[in-house]
Amino acid sequence: MAIDDASTQEEIIAELQNIAERLDGLIFESVRTAVREGQTKRSETDKKLTKCRNQIIRAIGLLTDSGGDL
Repeated sequence: MAIDDASTQEEIIAELQNIAERLDGLIFESVRTAVREGQTKRSETDKKLTKCRNQIIRAIGLLTDSGGDL
């Protein structure tokens, strides 16, 4: 399948980057909360959010490395 419009691919990448940044904020807030509460281990929420962010970063990499040929 090919994305004919390069701007469409760029828009998708930009949206994914925005989502990754939003997840970063949630992750940092989760860590801040954990530290404030004296927790010494990562919460399940932090782990899930980090996995989601990592998958989105991977998707961005796949789209970026495709050279526009999807």
